[in-house]
Amino acid sequence: MAQDSIGFMWFGTSSGLYRYDGNSFERFEFLQPGNIEIRSLFVDSKKNLWIATTWEQLFKYDMYRQKLTRCIYDSTTVGKNISQVYKMCEGKNNQLWLASGLGILQMNTVTGKFTRLTNTAARSICLHNDTAWVGGDGNGIKCYNVVTGKPLQTPQEWKFLENPNYLVTELFRSKKGYLWAGTNLGLFMYDNKTITKFYSTNNNRQIFPDNYIFEICDENDAGFTWVATAKGIALYEDAKKGFVQIENNTAENAVSVTEKSAVCVGRDVSGKIWIGTDKSGIFSLYPRKIKVYRHNAGDAASIHSNEIKRVYLFNNNLLASVYGDGIDLINLETNTCTFYPFYNTINAAFNTIQYPSERDNRSIFIGSLAGLFVFDVYTHNYTPALPLKYNSKLKSVQAARYDRNNNLWIGCEEDPGGLFEYDPHTDSLRQFTNSRNGLKSNNINLLANDEDGNIVVCHYTNIQKYNAVADSFNFMKQDGSLFFSSAGICFQKGNNGISYAGTYQNGIFMLDKNFNVTGAIDEDKGLSSNTVLSFLQDGPNVLWASTLWGINKITFNNNDKTKYAIEHFNNTDGLPGEIVVNMAVQEKNNEKNYFLSTSDGLVEAAASAFETNTFKPPVVITSLAVSDTVVSLFGSSHLLSAPIYLTSTINLPYTQNSFQLTFASLNYINSQKNQYAYMLQGVNKDWIYTSKVYSANYSNLKPGTYTFLVKASNDAGLWNEKPAMLQFIIKPPFWQTIWAYLVYAVSIAGAIYGIYLNRIRQYKITQETQLRTMIATQEQERKRISRDLHDDIGTKLSALKLFVSSFKNNLQKHQYRETESLARSTEELIDETIRDVRVMLMNLSPGILEEFGYVTAVEGLVNKINETKIIHIKLVVFGIKQRIAKDHELAMYRVTQELVNNVLKHAGAKNASLQIGYRDDKIILMIEDDGKGFDVTTHKEGYGLKNLDARTKLLQGTMSIDSRPGNGTSVLIEIPYQFN
Repeated sequence: MAQDSIGFMWFGTSSGLYRYDGNSFERFEFLQPGNIEIRSLFVDSKKNLWIATTWEQLFKYDMYRQKLTRCIYDSTTVGKNISQVYKMCEGKNNQLWLASGLGILQMNTVTGKFTRLTNTAARSICLHNDTAWVGGDGNGIKCYNVVTGKPLQTPQEWKFLENPNYLVTELFRSKKGYLWAGTNLGLFMYDNKTITKFYSTNNNRQIFPDNYIFEICDENDAGFTWVATAKGIALYEDAKKGFVQIENNTAENAVSVTEKSAVCVGRDVSGKIWIGTDKSGIFSLYPRKIKVYRHNAGDAASIHSNEIKRVYLFNNNLLASVYGDGIDLINLETNTCTFYPFYNTINAAFNTIQYPSERDNRSIFIGSLAGLFVFDVYTHNYTPALPLKYNSKLKSVQAARYDRNNNLWIGCEEDPGGLFEYDPHTDSLRQFTNSRNGLKSNNINLLANDEDGNIVVCHYTNIQKYNAVADSFNFMKQDGSLFFSSAGICFQKGNNGISYAGTYQNGIFMLDKNFNVTGAIDEDKGLSSNTVLSFLQDGPNVLWASTLWGINKITFNNNDKTKYAIEHFNNTDGLPGEIVVNMAVQEKNNEKNYFLSTSDGLVEAAASAFETNTFKPPVVITSLAVSDTVVSLFGSSHLLSAPIYLTSTINLPYTQNSFQLTFASLNYINSQKNQYAYMLQGVNKDWIYTSKVYSANYSNLKPGTYTFLVKASNDAGLWNEKPAMLQFIIKPPFWQTIWAYLVYAVSIAGAIYGIYLNRIRQYKITQETQLRTMIATQEQERKRISRDLHDDIGTKLSALKLFVSSFKNNLQKHQYRETESLARSTEELIDETIRDVRVMLMNLSPGILEEFGYVTAVEGLVNKINETKIIHIKLVVFGIKQRIAKDHELAMYRVTQELVNNVLKHAGAKNASLQIGYRDDKIILMIEDDGKGFDVTTHKEGYGLKNLDARTKLLQGTMSIDSRPGNGTSVLIEIPYQFN
C-alpha cells in the first residue's frame, strides 16, 4: 500500500491496482492480464508511483500525466524482466533502490539504467542517513553506502542472522531511531546498543500472533510500532518496552485485526493505520486509547455482563458497574473485578435492580421493584434506605436524591407510583401523585439537584423543580410563559447560573437559576441524537452528553456560554455500542480517564481518545461526467490533458452544457463524518452544504465562464478553507461569438448607413421636386403676370397710344367734338387700366394682408368670390386669437389661394366650406366642396396638387386629400405653429 502526494490511498492486490478516496475504490485497468497481481508499491519524491508485480515486472506510473512506463532491466544478460521486487525505497541522486530476486538493484529514474550491487536475492531494504540496510535469504543483513553503492561493515550484533534458516523479510527504522528486523522466525529490535528478540509463544500469542513478519510501521510520535505478522497485527509500546493488547480492537469492517494474516501495514498522513490481509481485505483504524471490558464466560475476573445500567467512580480508584442483578467493583489500581449480586432483604422475589442513583462518596442507591436500598462499596452490603414500614410502600423505584435539607426524595414508576419525600427529622413519608402540588406525572425517570440544592424532577411528561416555599412544582418557562417539553430524562446543574435538561427526542435545554429556558441544543445544531440519557460536567467549559447515538463533547466558549462546539464519538470511534448510558471521569497524575457504560460493555478511554482530529483534509474532484458520459483522460472527448483532480479548466461546446462532478475529502478517519460545501460561481450565490452526497449536478447552463468550488471538513468538523477549483468555459454557438456579433454590427451599421443614404437621396429628390415645383410656380406666376400685362394692360396701353395719336389728328383738323368723345374714352380706358394694375398688384401682395393680417385677407377673398354668385363659400374661423407672424402669413395666404383656385377651376361645385383655425399647436386649413370629385390615385401627380403639396411642405406641414368621383373633395392641411 502507499499514499500519494495528493492524499489518495493506493492498494496493490492479487486482482490489480486500486485507488481509494475515502468514498469508493477505483480499479485501474492499465495493467495487462498476467501483470495484475501486485507485490510492492512505492511513491517517490517526484510523485511517481512505482508498481512491482509478481510476474517480474516493474512499472513507473506518472500520476500527473497518467502515463504508465515499463522499466526493462538488461535483455542481453539477464532478460528483460526483473525477478520479484519485494521492497523499494528512494536514495540520492535520482536513485531508486530495489530489493529483488536478482539482488540489490539501483535504478537511475532519469535515464532508466540499472546497476546491480549484489548477486544474491534480497527481500528487504531500509535507507538511513548514508547507509542502506539490506536483508536477504540466509545471508543476514548487509550494509551499503547510499551514494557510492559500495559495501560497508555490518554491525557484529547482526551476524547471527547469517543463517540459512533466516529470511530477513522486513527492515524498518522507527522515529525513535530503532532498527527493526522482521524475519520468518521472529522480530528483532536494535537500539544502537543491543538487540532485543521477540518471539510468538503460546503465552503471548494474543498480543504477538506469529513469528513470520511481513511489514512494520510506527504511529506518529506516540511511541507505538505496528507489526504485520502472518496471523495478525502486533503493537509495540515504547513506554512498556514490549508488545501490548490492541485496545482499539474495532476495525471498520468489524473483524479482529489480531486474528487475520496481515501482509502489510502502513500509516497515512492523518495518523490512521491501514492493514492489508491475505484474503480478508483491508482494515483501517485510528489508534485511540480505548479499552473495552466485556464478559467472558471462561474468565471469572471479567465483568459480569455487557449490558450496564450505570458506572460510578469512588475515590479515583474504585469503579462500580451496575447491572440488573448486581454490581461489579473494579479496583483500578489492581485491575481486579468482583461481582456482588443484589439480594432483596425485604422480598426475595424482587431481586432486580431497576435503577441506581448516586448517594455519597461511599455508597449507591439501588432502586428495585420492592423498595429502595443502599450498597456500600467498602462493606459490600445491601441495606434498606428507609425504615421497613416505609420501604415496603415503595414500588418500582427509579430514582433517589437528597435535597438541601437532607430530606430523601424517591421517584417511582408504577402505580401507585409518583414521588415521595422522606423527612428523617420527623420520620415521616409524604407522597406526591399526579396533579398534587402541581406534579404532572406519576412516572419518575430521575431526581437531581439544582445549584441551590432544590429537587428537580425528570418525569414522563416534562421537567419540574420543587418550590419548598410554595410547596409546589414549577415548570420550565420561556419568555414568561410555561414551557412544555417531552419526557425529561436527565438534569445537570451547571456553573455560572446555567443548568442543562436532557429530554426524550427534544435535545437539551439550557436553564437559568429561575428555571427559564435560555437556549436549546439539538440535532439541527450538531447534537448526535435528540434523546439525551445523561450528563457529565467535565471542568468549567466542557459538558458530555450521552445519547442513543454515542456521546457528545460540548465545549462552551469561556466568555459566552451561548457559543459552543460539538464533537461526536460513537462506534466508528472505537466505542462498542451506539447507546452510552452514562460516564464517569478519573483524574490522576494530571491525566484523565473516562469510563462509559454502554449497551455492549464497559469502556475505559484515555483523554487522548477524544482529542480533536486536527488534520485538515485536502479535497479533490474525482470524476466528471458531461451530458451523462464520464470523461476520462484517454477518452474520445479530449476534454482532459491531465487527471481531473489536476485540471484547472474545462472547455465545453454549447451543446454540452450539463455536467456532474464527484468529489472526496481525503480524510480517512471516520470518513463517513466528512462534510462538504460546494458552489458554482455564476449559478450559486452561497455554499451548498452536504454530508451524505459527494456529487453536484448542473444542467442547461448558458454559454459563459463558471468556476466550481468545493471544500471539505474532517470528522471533527475542522474545515480546510482552501477549496478545489475547476473552471468551466461553455463556448457559445458560432452565431453568438464575438466574430458573429462583429458581423452583425457591421451588417446593421451598413444597413443603417444604406437607409441613411436612401433617406438623403429621397430627401434630395424631394427637395429637387419641391424646387422644380416652386420654379414652375414662379414661372407660371411670371407667365400670368406677363399675360395680364400683355393681354390687358398692354392692349389698353396700345389703345391709349392710338387715342393719343387720334387726339393729335383731331386737333390738327379742328374736330373738337370727336376729340371730346375720344378724351372721355381715353379717361375710361385709363381708369380701367389702373383698376387692372391694382388687381394685379393686389394678387401679388394684397395690401389688406399687409395691414390687417391673414384672417381678414381670407375673409376679403371669400367675400369677393361670393359676390360673383358663381359659387358660395362658407368661411369658418376658430382658435386663432392673434395675428400670425408675417413670414407665415403670405405663405399661408398663397396656400389658401391655391386651395380656392383649385375649387374654382376644377371642382364645378356650387357650395364649398373653408375652415381655418388653430389646435394642438397646428394651423388647420380644410376645404370641402360638393363638386364632381376625382380619383386621387390617378391625379396625384397633377400640377395643382404638386404645387399645393410643395407649398405645404415648405411650411413643414402635411396634406391629406379625400375625394371620389361624384362625391366632392375634402382637403386637410396641418401646419405646425407656435404663437408667441
